[in-house]
Formats: sequence, C-alpha cells, structure tokens
Amino acid sequence: MSAALRGQSGLPFSLLIHAYSNLSFRAAASQSGYEPGAKVQLTATLAESGVPEENPAFVWAEIAAPGNQSFQITLSRTEQGTYSGSFVANQVGVYRARVRAAGSTLRGFPYRREQTVTAAVWVGGNSQGGPGSGPGDKLCDFLKCVFGEKGVVSKQAEELLRKLGFDPTSLRHCLAECGQRRIPLTERAVSAPVQPAATQLTTALSPALLSVLDRLTGKSG
Repeated sequence: MSAALRGQSGLPFSLLIHAYSNLSFRAAASQSGYEPGAKVQLTATLAESGVPEENPAFVWAEIAAPGNQSFQITLSRTEQGTYSGSFVANQVGVYRARVRAAGSTLRGFPYRREQTVTAAVWVGGNSQGGPGSGPGDKLCDFLKCVFGEKGVVSKQAEELLRKLGFDPTSLRHCLAECGQRRIPLTERAVSAPVQPAATQLTTALSPALLSVLDRLTGKSG
C-alpha cells in the first residue's frame, strides 16, 4: 500500500457468496394444534449427494420463545440422516427455532448447517377459520360494544328497549358465551350448561330489532 493511501478511510461494504455443496440440510416444524399447550415437532434431514448422511451428526435447536425467553433442545437421530425433537408451546405467540447441525462428511471434512423454522399458538387457534374470523364472532363483538356492561346503551335506553321486547339480560348471557369460546377448554371456568348462543340471541331480540341488526352488519333481511 502506498504512503498516499495510508490513513484514508475505506467505504463500508458487504459481501455475499453463493457456493454449491453436495451436503444438503432440511428442517421442518409440525404442530399437534394451534392453542397453548400444543406440541411442536422438529425434524431435520442430512444428505450427501442425495444419499442420507451415514456419519452421525450433532443436531440441536435454539428456540426463541415469546416474552424474550429462549431455550435449547437436542434432536435425536431416529434413522440414517434423520433427526427429531420436540417441545411444548405453552405461551401465546411465535416460536422461532434455529435448527443447527455439526458433523463431518464421508471424506472427513467438517461442516455446519442451519435453518430457521417457526411455529405459533394463540387462544382459539384450534377453531376452524382462526380466532375472531367468523361472522358470529364479529356480531358478538359488535353487540358487546353496544350492549355490554360498559356499552354505549344507558339504563334509560335499556328500559325503553325492554318495552319494545328486547331483553338485555339474555343478550349479555349470550355475549358471555361468545367470550368463553375464545378461552382454551382447559382454562374455562366450570359452569352449568349454557343455552346455545344462536338460540339465546334469537330469544333476546325481537323480529324488528333482528331486522335492524341485519342491516347494520350488512346482511339482507
């Protein structure tokens, strides 16, 4: 380096190198469910030139859990070139598993491979369509906002609605059931059997009010 160039600051840069290797590594995650308490199964495969790796490798997963928590599990070799391990997703949120492998090829060259996979659980995750996605959930949210204990309807308005054939008490029982459906079965409070929400809703509302609610929710009467 010439004296003229000494002392001059260089420009920052990044370097990306694409290289081919005949050693392939694949990781995957599967779940027993999508609610808290679901089991997450991690699997990893190693192959050299398309053939399952013969030399045993050390395979592990570094897992970033919700709440800034982290832990590590070891994947056991189940058959030639295949490794498996699992953990339980107890908290709501996304789990990121950095699956890694270290070993040596048939020719004795050391290697390291890694791949990141994700899993997620949420309250009501096992319900068809996901949480809060059905039209019934949206209607319950709307009614709870209007007629809930802290809703926009005043006591005076309640008395007027009762005279029109509207029963706010029955409707609130229906809204309570809607809220229970979003809580995992293992965490729900034990109570007496509740009348189906659809039946309660029909009982609580008069035909005239049902027609108004249909218009508010975009349904044709």
